[in-house]
Amino acid sequence: MMDNAKQTKKIILIEDHENLRMMMKHLLEDEGFNVIALECAEDFDDEPKTKDADAYIVDLTLPGEDGLNFVKRLKNSHPSSFVVLTTARSKVEDRILGYSTGANVYLPKPVEPSELISILRSQFNLSTKSGKEGTLDVQSQILKTNLAEIELSFIETLILSKLISAESQMLESWQLIALYSDENDNFSLEALQMRLSRLRKKLKDAGLGKRALRSERGIGYKLTSSLILN
Repeated sequence: MMDNAKQTKKIILIEDHENLRMMMKHLLEDEGFNVIALECAEDFDDEPKTKDADAYIVDLTLPGEDGLNFVKRLKNSHPSSFVVLTTARSKVEDRILGYSTGANVYLPKPVEPSELISILRSQFNLSTKSGKEGTLDVQSQILKTNLAEIELSFIETLILSKLISAESQMLESWQLIALYSDENDNFSLEALQMRLSRLRKKLKDAGLGKRALRSERGIGYKLTSSLILN
């Protein structure tokens, strides 16, 4: 069950890179936000559902009207708008220019999802505690949320407990493979991916969202839901 306060928050996302746009849209929707994702600033004027948005996430480099000009125009008509400007440009002068147009937050790409969510939670005074949290009972090997109780295997419980305890809730692939070493000395990355896809499905069945366990390309896996050990 999502926090009702979150459900009322409408986010306008303007990002021309399709894969990134959809990834960010799904990320925000998994957190309970109502997201309208647009490819360019011009689409904003053509989309009637963009009215009365609570926040805007705008890419600086857009086709047609760029992000800076859009934010400036938006702030002229809606001075209290909360705007997060995202860009690959990270120089101080670029950040100063972004803030000078009226952006409230300037985030360098690639945007760290947890930071973006924290910014929005802070802006809307939303608690980090939501229906997405749960408890992993290590002894009984059961994941409990307010939506379901899911039985896990021994190795799934071990992996999840290690992720919960890890810094930033992330482990590299070799660390996860090492957890299987006693079970199978020839355990491979492909086998790991298959096993984790099963765990990901169980997390989804528990109501934690299909991205509760996210793959960090070329690095490892990150747990994106707030779980506690029991």
